[in-house]
Amino acid sequence: GQVAAPLTLQATFTWEDIKFSGLAGEKANRYIFYLGARYRLTQAWNAGLGYSYALKDSNVPGADYYQNRVTLDLTRQF
Repeated sequence: GQVAAPLTLQATFTWEDIKFSGLAGEKANRYIFYLGARYRLTQAWNAGLGYSYALKDSNVPGADYYQNRVTLDLTRQF
């Protein structure tokens, strides 16, 4: 949502149901949470900062993981 004229906040949640066929037959769930902000610098330029956390829960030993990610971007609209 838009907080002020140049600032927008973003939040998302994603869930993935993963099933692989074959010998391993992995079944897993992956959850991804994202929070970010975008600031309009000019009419054409935007800057963004975001954080995401991903968690994978698998039935295969050693295939679970978690991931932290920080993103910084600069975009231009043509």
